[in-house]
Amino acid sequence: MSNSILVIGNGFDLDLGLKTKYSDFAKSNCWPHVEFNKLPISKNGILDLGEEPHNICMKDYIETIRTMVLEENAWFDLEKELLNFAANIAVNNTFSTAKEDEIYFNNLQSGLQKFIEEAQKNSINTIKNECCAASILRANCFDMVYSFNYTDINYFSKLIGQYQEMHCQHLHGELSNSSIILGVDETPLPTGYEWLHKTSNRHYPHHDINNSLENANDIIFFGLSFGSIDFIYFERYLKELSTGRAIEETSKQNITIVTKDNQSQLAIKQRIREMDVELRRLFEQSHLNFIITDDKNDFAKLNEILFTLTNRMMMKKMGIK
Repeated sequence: MSNSILVIGNGFDLDLGLKTKYSDFAKSNCWPHVEFNKLPISKNGILDLGEEPHNICMKDYIETIRTMVLEENAWFDLEKELLNFAANIAVNNTFSTAKEDEIYFNNLQSGLQKFIEEAQKNSINTIKNECCAASILRANCFDMVYSFNYTDINYFSKLIGQYQEMHCQHLHGELSNSSIILGVDETPLPTGYEWLHKTSNRHYPHHDINNSLENANDIIFFGLSFGSIDFIYFERYLKELSTGRAIEETSKQNITIVTKDNQSQLAIKQRIREMDVELRRLFEQSHLNFIITDDKNDFAKLNEILFTLTNRMMMKKMGIK
């Protein structure tokens, strides 16, 4: 067990200086412009549908949420809203409404493709050379990178002078072959909305991330929220780690979670708890460590970790155990 694994989410691109949040997409010209009927929103920001069942189309729901996001300059999780709509609101919709929703969804996905393409192209002027993500790129000390991003990690590496490519698998598709995947997890959906599952997308890739995580010695998660939609990729691994037999100290994995600030690390811990994973047990069963990118001291800690991984990678290439 000597492999090192890097798993990156959108926080990695944000740390590099890119503006690739869903709220940035919502503000952009790449968002599809459509006519819609604004739905009533209560004071606490919850959609007010009343007591009677409604036939509500995805366009009206998402565009209403987007309007609220733009007015309040708020945080926005598009996939979470898609899941909320399909699982909780679309239950009374007709087959014809579902087909209309599929057309709108496909336009959203196409708009997102254009938005990410522009963001990656603009990165040549905005990418930061002195940040935690750039240190990761320069170190290039991982046997495998699993990316939840659509952007090309090797494109960014070259921008900062690292030309040796990383072996990267995109879990949600990628820009290079126009295969980006927008959607939701395996939550049961109403009849007619099966196309919204990520796994329904013809570009959904084969992957073995759980086994890779189980067999790794060092794992760095960078820029993931550990939200419910993406948590399924780690669920088996984390639950088995937290419920299995006691692991000897010398056999414990080094697990590092890199996130922006103290608030986000608290949120990640809470989401892990909500997924029925005992956090205290994870600390017992591994060398679990949190790195905060806003903390200069943590920046130094990350570089120490990368230095160790780089030396280990060099020794492995030389055949030294």
